Amino acid sequence: MKFKILRIEKIKISLFLLATFFLTSAFSSNVNYDEMYQSFLSARSYQNIQQIESIIQTLERYIPTVENPHVFDFKTLLAEAYLEAGNLARNQKEKRAYVEISLKLSEEVIKNQPANGKAYFIAALATSQIIEFVNVFQKLVLLQQFDKYMEKALENLQDDLYVGLAFMGLGVRYMTPPWPLNDYAKSEMYFKEAQKYIGNYSGLYLNWA
Repeated sequence: MKFKILRIEKIKISLFLLATFFLTSAFSSNVNYDEMYQSFLSARSYQNIQQIESIIQTLERYIPTVENPHVFDFKTLLAEAYLEAGNLARNQKEKRAYVEISLKLSEEVIKNQPANGKAYFIAALATSQIIEFVNVFQKLVLLQQFDKYMEKALENLQDDLYVGLAFMGLGVRYMTPPWPLNDYAKSEMYFKEAQKYIGNYSGLYLNWA
């Protein structure tokens, strides 16, 4: 009797796992990039770390089923989601883990799509976040890497929002390092350029001030 009960329970568990697999597969196959990107923008706007982590989990499940070249659109979004998760991380260890994954993903996209401006932009910001976790010599190397990525981002970006954010990122880059690595005149020059694209963004003026 006990054997039969155990057997029935195993069958139930197997059926449950099978149903879960098919539900997950069906859900993944219907993932729409535009809808997922809008969900990400909403989560970022509200700084909802739980929703961003949910988006990351969905993309991680879905991306292996995507055929080229669309896979890199989703990987770019995943890199951006990891970057934002790092910005909202609960602690420094979690933050570093998130931004390192973001950098790895964006560099993978760049390798396969050398004209992907958004991937360069994400790589630059992820690099800037990693700088705080390394020694002074590594900081200088990463700062040069940031400059290289941001320069390539501005060469290839088509979206005015990201162009403006890239110029603002360069402004912050020259504003924050200690002397003699800072350059307030150059920083303000980049903020003025950013104003042409994101003139309604309050964060620009906060940094500029």
